[in-house]
Amino acid sequence: MSASILTPSRALLLRESGEQDEVTIIDVSDGGIGLAVSRLPSVGEHIIVRQAGHADLAAQIRWAAGARAGACFEWTALNVDSEHGDGIVRKAIS
Repeated sequence: MSASILTPSRALLLRESGEQDEVTIIDVSDGGIGLAVSRLPSVGEHIIVRQAGHADLAAQIRWAAGARAGACFEWTALNVDSEHGDGIVRKAIS
């Protein structure tokens, strides 16, 4: 995952409320993503990170401070969720 997204790079953060914010992806790992943000998301908030040329990434905010936030991906293996048919990469959380 991290090899396919160059950092830093621009993306959209889609919030549960339906609002969208432009963000900068500053770090990507197998488990999560670091973002530079202009408006802090709430810890625990479920988000989608959208970047042109990549699948949407479902994640949950784990920390937010200053102008940065970190989120863990809501998947363990890369696969497109065929149940929802929406092209968002996610896993079922039990």
